[in-house]
Amino acid sequence: MSGQLVRDGVLRIEAPNVLAIHGAPRTWQQRLRAATLTGGGHGVASHRSAALLHRIDGFVDGVIEITTKRGAKIRLD
Repeated sequence: MSGQLVRDGVLRIEAPNVLAIHGAPRTWQQRLRAATLTGGGHGVASHRSAALLHRIDGFVDGVIEITTKRGAKIRLD
């Protein structure tokens, strides 16, 4: 079903195993969430990404850093 929705342009592939509604704006928060979901939902925002989410001064959008459980392999370009 989801493959058909991608082909029809309703959904787009945001990351491996992660779909997004086509036409929704691509934001830093959306990319960060997609990264955490890619590894089966075991990833969490960390380091500079977490600092930005907590609105700590001096951190800007753009960097996506996540931490996963030991042994998880996640690679996003």
